[in-house]
Amino acid sequence: MAGVSIIEHKGKKIVFQDMRDSSENIAVVEKAKEMIMKMPEKSVLLLTDVTNAHYDVKSADVLKQFSKEVTPYMKASAALGVVGIKRILFNTLLRLTGRHIEMFEEKDDALDYLAKHG
Repeated sequence: MAGVSIIEHKGKKIVFQDMRDSSENIAVVEKAKEMIMKMPEKSVLLLTDVTNAHYDVKSADVLKQFSKEVTPYMKASAALGVVGIKRILFNTLLRLTGRHIEMFEEKDDALDYLAKHG
């Protein structure tokens, strides 16, 4: 189910942005932004799952803006499900924000990475 939550993994709190199979990507992004921007800068561990998510021009623009706005809050980021056309959008986001976002196929691997870098 799409949404935003906090996952605790190996003693670290990770913001989980679940956009799997979601037609509500814009709402999920807005909720995540609201949550993240209340946290200290350079403190957020973010895991985004876009497996089977679909994007249109509007949602892609919202995602780009989100990435720019939350960059100062990020300590480490990881993503799941970045395949096909989503990889093009993802690479554009990386160039626009200058962020490093590690890509993973398995959720546990992504959580381990974030816990290690947090």
